[in-house]
Amino acid sequence: MDINLFDINLNNLKYFYMIVKLGSFTKVSEYFYISQPNISYAIKQLENYFGVKLLIRDRSGVKLTPVGERIYNKIEDLFKNLDECNLIVQEKNNIENISIGIQSHIYLLFKDKIKRFLKSNKNLSCSFHQDSTQELIEKLNENKIDIVIDIAPISLTTKNLEITTIHSEPLCFISKDNLNIMENPLSMRELANQKLILPALYSNLRKSLETILNKNNISLTPTYICNATDVTIDLVKTGVGVGYVFENAATNEIKNKDIYKVNVDCELPQIPLCIVRNKNNQSKIIDKFLEILIQ
Repeated sequence: MDINLFDINLNNLKYFYMIVKLGSFTKVSEYFYISQPNISYAIKQLENYFGVKLLIRDRSGVKLTPVGERIYNKIEDLFKNLDECNLIVQEKNNIENISIGIQSHIYLLFKDKIKRFLKSNKNLSCSFHQDSTQELIEKLNENKIDIVIDIAPISLTTKNLEITTIHSEPLCFISKDNLNIMENPLSMRELANQKLILPALYSNLRKSLETILNKNNISLTPTYICNATDVTIDLVKTGVGVGYVFENAATNEIKNKDIYKVNVDCELPQIPLCIVRNKNNQSKIIDKFLEILIQ
């Protein structure tokens, strides 16, 4: 079969590339804010284009077929070359560059500061990377990104990286309706009767919550599992259930009374956040960015 490379859909290549990097269709859907069926359709189009099966999905996740692995390696080289082309253009135009590793739920906590930083530095190119903490740290160690903003603690295996703790962020339950009758706190056992939207058990947010629940001999069983904070907030706004998120990520919605903070009868955890950077990268633009983040 003859293949016309000029007819290939680059977005489909991008989705395929990120599925392999992130390890699941769901994570790619959350990363690009595109529905999972659309991602699946894009991969089907790409497989039809090449005329071969690229991926195998099973209970353990996503695996590359032998031919899929060979194609992925070439696509990886393609995207690396595109990044290098971008750097050439930036150098020609004296554009400073900063590459930030940050997950979407962390971005929501710093979006105002990040926007302020970008607006105050007009001659700046900024790229965002959303991977697992381990993958972001690996990229940082390899100088593929400049800085990582994530939940502490982070285990480092190299002395080239340094961690700066920023602050701790409070977590809270949120609901479309005001569940605090007469401003009385809701008991955790009463909360268990609600339809709950909780992060997955492996997430730091859920682990910290489970620690509190275990101490109080309480069990909360979620009706829905959602690791994307913005999706959780949207589901709560439509009355799907009671969500568990960083409080500051839902500040505007709570202030506008689109949703309500649910006060409960036990102290919820606070999650420490940190910045990781490479000691060998002492770029002034990174220093400026850090100053704004820590303010």
